[in-house]
Amino acid sequence: MYEAMQELFGYGHPGARFWVVGLEEHCGDAADIQGRIDLRTADPQRFLDVEAFHVELQGAMPAVERVSVWRIAREIYRGVYGADTEIGRLDPQRSDMLLSEILPLPRPQHNQWPEAYRGWFQDKDAYIEHARPIMVRRLIDMVDEHKPEVVILHGKTQHDTWIKNDPLIRVGWASEVVAGHRKQTLQWRCRNGTLWLRTNNLVTNGFVNFGATQIEQAVALIRRERVARPVADQ
Repeated sequence: MYEAMQELFGYGHPGARFWVVGLEEHCGDAADIQGRIDLRTADPQRFLDVEAFHVELQGAMPAVERVSVWRIAREIYRGVYGADTEIGRLDPQRSDMLLSEILPLPRPQHNQWPEAYRGWFQDKDAYIEHARPIMVRRLIDMVDEHKPEVVILHGKTQHDTWIKNDPLIRVGWASEVVAGHRKQTLQWRCRNGTLWLRTNNLVTNGFVNFGATQIEQAVALIRRERVARPVADQ
């Protein structure tokens, strides 16, 4: 069952130019976790449609405006490309944004270890030790294969841990101070034609609040540093 959960790479299609990679999928209570396990293990897929999944899970797609990561990522996308897109859809005509995570199991909070997972790993540390190297290698391989223009790694502190230990990606990063947050930085590097950008969590209640100024800064950086490529075939 765990291997089936690990199969999912993301919501959306791999031809999207804009990938958003967090730490792990957020979820609700124990019933919500079990529903996600049931759906993802019944027919394991590498790519899912985010709206179809949530409709099946809870009867409706959450409003994008109420999910900070989705809303802010879409605002950055609009600024970069001067166009709108749906998030995490399998249809390239509708979506140019892939949503992914560096860890495969949904959790309500990073420090919580749900009872549903104790049959697979005793605690979160054993899980992370097992899962993160596999998922990191897969992420790098998938980026090399599909060559998105932009990969945003949000949740910079958590991503820093694996980046510092990975010989393929740990060097060559530049940085600039986040507007209004002199102790925080945006960090980026280009690798094989893809711009990797590390940011704090795309939320409005963290170390960095992604308001209009911070979004504009990320947009300007991406527009300056990205290597443009055609949109996926439609």
